[in-house]
Amino acid sequence: MQAKSSNFYWKHNICCTLDKTLSKMEPFEEILDFIDQCQLKKALTDKHKAYRSHIERFWTGAKYEEADKAIHSFARIKENDEDKDIEVIITPADIRRMLDLKDNGNDPVGLSERLCKGLWFRMGFMGFVNESHYNKQNLSQPYKFLVHSVIHAMGHRKGGYDVEVDYIMCMVTSLILNRPYNYSQVIFEHMKANAAGEKFLQYSRFIQMNLDDKIKNLEKNEKDELVPDHMTNVTHERLQVYKKKKPPPKRRKFAFIEKPDYVAPSDNKWRHDDSDLGNEDKQMELFESKRSKWFIKDEEKKNKGKRGTPKKATTKKPVQRQLIDEPSEDEAQNVEENVETGAAGPSTAEVTHEIEDIVFGVTTENVGDNVQAGDVNVEGIAENVEGVESSGSSDIDVTQIAPATSYPMAKWRKKKEKTSKKRKNNDDEDATYEPQIQKLVKCQRD
Repeated sequence: MQAKSSNFYWKHNICCTLDKTLSKMEPFEEILDFIDQCQLKKALTDKHKAYRSHIERFWTGAKYEEADKAIHSFARIKENDEDKDIEVIITPADIRRMLDLKDNGNDPVGLSERLCKGLWFRMGFMGFVNESHYNKQNLSQPYKFLVHSVIHAMGHRKGGYDVEVDYIMCMVTSLILNRPYNYSQVIFEHMKANAAGEKFLQYSRFIQMNLDDKIKNLEKNEKDELVPDHMTNVTHERLQVYKKKKPPPKRRKFAFIEKPDYVAPSDNKWRHDDSDLGNEDKQMELFESKRSKWFIKDEEKKNKGKRGTPKKATTKKPVQRQLIDEPSEDEAQNVEENVETGAAGPSTAEVTHEIEDIVFGVTTENVGDNVQAGDVNVEGIAENVEGVESSGSSDIDVTQIAPATSYPMAKWRKKKEKTSKKRKNNDDEDATYEPQIQKLVKCQRD
């Protein structure tokens, strides 16, 4: 991707001023000496000139190489009146040396989120502990100036300069508590991401410092100079304005700001136990850890909850299709068990009589009553039964042999005829075949 001059943002990577003679500097004076002595002094105050053509060329060719964990690019020089490209390699060590950061490659790049937010309340932060974004508007003037300076000089973004993102909070916390922090690696990680992404003119001051250090005869043109909007009296005047009209209560100096020989508390504490400066316990009671790249989570503070025991997977038994009269495996097993154990069961004759009773809708008890009433054709029943017994065919439906009228079976047969008919389109060719009873009986006699 081609880096363009339009991708230069004049409020990104700018410097603060420590000039106490400026008319609008008075509210911030107590923090100026601390900035003048801190690790980030050069990064925050050195107004090194950067040039558009060199920064564009660097970001256009920038590529991270995993082999040596460095960003490779090139710079162009004039040699014998001809352009010549020279490879440029930048590592975290180069950034550390050029900005005089005095950090170490083994220093952490993340601090505890609880530690950082606890320190923010110690600075007098007036927001809620679990706010998604901490805004510098909620800090008193001296600390607002410090945070503003770190955001604009060290931040990797093109905007959003009111918000204190996680690594900015880690940087400020490390400065105030005199804790080790790998500033060089954090800057390098953001440069690596920019090389693989948008390639806007990020960290132009820091890049130009490295180019000038590595290439001594680099050509420069004043018309090519990038002009950032460094802090001035106008900036100081804006920093004194608060959206809520009234600034948060002022907090006196503490920790490394107050004592040059200050030693950071152990573990993830933001104050010593014998400190007499306020107490942030009440604000931190509702603290909840958030997801973040640069914050280190306090594992002992997490509410892990209970893990549910996974249910044992069950395999469904495949269902096999069966004929209507075919017993299932369970039923067959029960029959076999009855035979083996000699369990009492109905005889074949009893089962046969029970079926006849169901088919004809009568029992031996009520046949006599029906005969006396004259409602049953006994001879017809006998003939039909003989026909069924003499037939060797299993295709004859016993429901077709039942009397047609004046018999309880007639109603059941009519209902059976209705349900057995196909509903699709009512075509004659799809109708269920219904043999006539008279013809069926005659066939049985023959």
